[in-house]
Parts: sequence; C-alpha cells; structure tokens
Amino acid sequence: MSNIERYGGGVVSQRADVSRRTGKTLAAIGEHALVADAVEQGRAWIAHAAMTNVAALSSEEAAYAEMFPHAVGRFSAIADAYTLGAVRAIGQWNG
Repeated sequence: MSNIERYGGGVVSQRADVSRRTGKTLAAIGEHALVADAVEQGRAWIAHAAMTNVAALSSEEAAYAEMFPHAVGRFSAIADAYTLGAVRAIGQWNG
C-alpha cells in the first residue's frame, strides 16, 4: 500500500492546496501591481497638467508684468501660490 492510499490522498491534496494558495497569492500580487501602476499613471497625469498650467501662468505672469509693472509682486505671488499648491497636491496624491 502506498502512502497516498494510506493517507487518503493527503499528499496529492496538499500539493493541490499549495498550488491553489500560490495561485491566489500570485493573483493578489498582480492586482496590487495593477493598482500601483494606475496610481502612478494618475500621478503622472496630474504632474503633466500642473506643469502645463505652471507654464501658462508663467507666460501670463511675464506678459502682465510688462503691461502692469507696478503689480509684478502680485502676479508672482499668484503664480508661486499655484505652483506650491500643485507640488503639494502631487506629493500627497495616492489615487
């Protein structure tokens, strides 16, 4: 009589159980990887949008500074405040 027969298929069922658990673990790892990638893609999209906005604001700031030199400090403060807020938002974004 073999061990498999004596133990009622215990070795075979243990292997199947390990295989099933391994499959579930690999599936969970894959799901976590997909979520992490989506979060990173979201952060990149936000960073791209922020850089586009900062470029536009900087261009406007320069144009307005030429037209209204007495308000240069205000224009700078507004552009800087937006930029700092965008940097904070990107750093804190977790999807």
